[in-house]
Amino acid sequence: MRRFIPFLFGSTVYCQEKNNFFTSKEINHKFKNVYQIDGQQTIHLLSILRNKETDIIKFRQITDRLTRLLLETGLSFLEKVTSEKQTPLDKYTSKELKCEEQDICIVSILRSGNTFLNSCLQVLPKATIGQILVQRNEENHKPIQYYDSLPSDLSNKQIFLVDPMIASGGSAKQVFGIINQTRCITTQYHISQYQYPNIKIITVSLDPILTPNCYISPGLGDFGDRYFGTL
Repeated sequence: MRRFIPFLFGSTVYCQEKNNFFTSKEINHKFKNVYQIDGQQTIHLLSILRNKETDIIKFRQITDRLTRLLLETGLSFLEKVTSEKQTPLDKYTSKELKCEEQDICIVSILRSGNTFLNSCLQVLPKATIGQILVQRNEENHKPIQYYDSLPSDLSNKQIFLVDPMIASGGSAKQVFGIINQTRCITTQYHISQYQYPNIKIITVSLDPILTPNCYISPGLGDFGDRYFGTL
């Protein structure tokens, strides 16, 4: 049976809820399947990413730092195995991840999701990689799949889906369908937490505005263009 506990990682996520910002404590209490990292850890880094004057070198550096935070936070939710081990001085109770690195598959939503891969592989060098290209139709904003490359056997994989910005949720929903799952996400997380309770969304910020063109505001601009230098 597939051990699919969907983790969705995004630097910024749109939340359709009163067009207000929430504190990390409010978010983690209100939206049971959404976890926002404590703002004291991320407010400085996110502020630099948002700034349109941030150059490409700094943007990449900060992205890598935030990715590590997001990934380590996601790993902290996974099941642990308790055992007794020895330090150089004394015995201690060890609590380590039950799954092995090679049991984790990082699925990137192309192309912006690839901005997370460098840091993910530094933390999990044995993880497998899946890639899915889903792009938005600019007229109706519906996701269209163009390409996918996934490991042949996902039946025993813990899947981490990475996409730096989650707006309408259409691409993520499409990707979950591609990997043959019945669960999906919606932009209305206050509904999603009851309909799809097994999805864990890890983010740095919930942003309050989605423009008519389905861009997150204040957001970060076009994440992929800024990271890859294709502005």
